Amino acid sequence: MPSEQPFSLFKFPDMFERVFYGSPIPFAISDTDSTILAANDSFCELLHYTRAELVGQRALALGIWQDPQQREEIIQHFNKNSLRLKGTVPLRTKNGEIKDTAASSERIEHAGKIIFVTQFFNLTENLETELQLRKKTEENLRQEKTLVAAILDNANALILVLDAHDCIVLYNKTCETLIGRKLADVVGKNIFALKLVPPDEQPSLLERYQQFKSTRTKKFYYENSWISPTGERHQIGWSSAIIPDEDGLLKFIVSIGIDLTDNKNLQLRLQTSEARYQKLFMELPLSTLEIDQRQTDGKMVIKNANRKACRMYGVNLSNAQPLLLEQIFAEPHTADVEKIATAAAELNGSNIIKSVHRHANGDLFPVRITVAINPDPASHFLLVIEDNSAEANLRSEDQAITQERERIAREIHDGIAQDLASLRIRANYWLMLLDKDPEKLRPEIAFLQQQLAVNIQEVRRSIFALRPLVLEEKGFLAAIQEYIHEFAELNHIQVQTLIAQDMPALSEEVELSVFRIIQEGLNNIAKHTQADHVCVKMECLPDHHLYLEIRDNGQGFDTHLLKANTHPEHLGIAMIKERVLEKDGKFELISIINQGTTLIIQIPVWTKHTAGCYEKNSNPIG
Repeated sequence: MPSEQPFSLFKFPDMFERVFYGSPIPFAISDTDSTILAANDSFCELLHYTRAELVGQRALALGIWQDPQQREEIIQHFNKNSLRLKGTVPLRTKNGEIKDTAASSERIEHAGKIIFVTQFFNLTENLETELQLRKKTEENLRQEKTLVAAILDNANALILVLDAHDCIVLYNKTCETLIGRKLADVVGKNIFALKLVPPDEQPSLLERYQQFKSTRTKKFYYENSWISPTGERHQIGWSSAIIPDEDGLLKFIVSIGIDLTDNKNLQLRLQTSEARYQKLFMELPLSTLEIDQRQTDGKMVIKNANRKACRMYGVNLSNAQPLLLEQIFAEPHTADVEKIATAAAELNGSNIIKSVHRHANGDLFPVRITVAINPDPASHFLLVIEDNSAEANLRSEDQAITQERERIAREIHDGIAQDLASLRIRANYWLMLLDKDPEKLRPEIAFLQQQLAVNIQEVRRSIFALRPLVLEEKGFLAAIQEYIHEFAELNHIQVQTLIAQDMPALSEEVELSVFRIIQEGLNNIAKHTQADHVCVKMECLPDHHLYLEIRDNGQGFDTHLLKANTHPEHLGIAMIKERVLEKDGKFELISIINQGTTLIIQIPVWTKHTAGCYEKNSNPIG
């Protein structure tokens, strides 16, 4: 938790601060003098400041408000006893950039002082994407809240949550029924002060309870009586576990109790609870694995998996032969298993571990893993796993769009824009010739026609490169063949294609990267090499690498000049190299002056289907 937090605004300040500082939405807290009292990471990133540069400083002094008068009007609005205000507010970043934001501010009185809690939405970004992500997050939270409520309300067991001071935080309806008191009547009260336990049992129970908290035993089982409103004693068997905070200190004690009064029904109740647990476990909307910590040859074993997890990995993990946890991890991410073991041993379920897992068909996908402790039995724990592919693909798509925009901007600036500017200057000379020496205009007009022809060809190349991709519509190989054919006709260059007939279907991310590399490579040849023959060769190697070779018979160049970036051709090569290195690939460029250039790349790939590129692993997970 950040150290600069100056306020505790709610009954559970640590919960508020965790939400405040961890929110992806920019939040800031200020006073009437515009002094910034607190700011979360998202707000700091929005304005390009560090938290240390913001907290304690006046926003007006920093120049964050583009229109200081607007803030004065907002303060006057709040002085009229208004509690909330929404509107559009332009803010100035640390580097002077103006960002339009949609601000929602709430006036709060805290410790006799008026403060304002404000959230900002960056209107310069893609609002539609943000709204979709927000709706998805809210829906997930609603589902999780509904699921937790269903578990609590339908459990036959007594579920009791106490804080570090033995005060009641939560208990379920089974507890309410047994003691005849609603949660609202007892929340915040000390469990021992309520006299639910008979006086003759309370001293020994209190002693054992305090010993449990001081020794920090992972699991504590005990039995005691609770007195019902009718005076009946109910013998309860409790299993308790400690939930620590981020600093490792005791935060909550979670206890699950079984009424042992009727021994005849005990076995049935246990069986029913287990069946309900299994049903809830199997129907959980998140992929969940039950891991056995009783290591086999130093390995952890997947004991059970719910339906969501089986669909995610493409194999029935719950009915398969015992599967080692590390087998679902992709190389070299198997080392992440040790991180999971450490989190489980420390009873720390708050850590999120990012890794890469493997589908039964060989596909790799990024995941976010949360360790959820199951205190009984102590040798087991749960893993909640989220497929992070959509988020990763979104980031890749945004990066590709940004790179494409930068490339187009450079081409226009270095090419057509420079030529047009030169023609504009030369037009003044033509006006002078029109009056003094019209005969000299003829070669000038010929030059103009030649220059316009070159510029028109450049524009056509740019339009050709900007056409929407047809990968999804026509397929990867068909799209490449069509692009090469149209490229050859447009630039009057003979192109030979040598693409393996047994090429397997690649992942969408790899297909897009390879298509863009071919596109950039051919465009570079047309603009800079003066080649009339090109060969494009592509195949999948046995070592899980896609091999791509683009060779031309152009003028070539000195590759030692690449580092200097002194030629426009070098920019295109740099973009290709950057794409290859982002995929952990290999990049090689061979060029001989007057003999041509050869570009060779190798990109590690995992295919949608295992046939044709590498042998399928006998491992049941792929």
